[in-house]
Amino acid sequence: MHNVFVYGTLLKGERNDFLLKNATCIAEHCTTLGELYDTGYGYPAIKLSNEARVYGELYQVSDDELIELDRLEGYTDGASDNLYERVIQSVETGAGTTTAFVYVAASENLLNERIVSGDWRVK
Repeated sequence: MHNVFVYGTLLKGERNDFLLKNATCIAEHCTTLGELYDTGYGYPAIKLSNEARVYGELYQVSDDELIELDRLEGYTDGASDNLYERVIQSVETGAGTTTAFVYVAASENLLNERIVSGDWRVK
């Protein structure tokens, strides 16, 4: 099983949440370090940063679910042309700190407009 932090279209009620229908939600309100951006394509991206926080949800997913998330995020392990990279980051939950996979922008081209609130739903 793998912990995954989600912050955009995979959030509950968003258009890709169906990919997590069988996953276990560990925390509905949590944060990780990074700057959140609207890509201009209807989904967000994170830029690594120690200066800001991104709000999201934390899930525990199976190997098969992780493969589906990788496909959605345009990520292939070791590829040089990924849309997103999958990194391990600390995630703060109400129960403490844990680590999780986080999909971050692989290219500056995804960083269209900063979402200062750090919350995709607030924009």
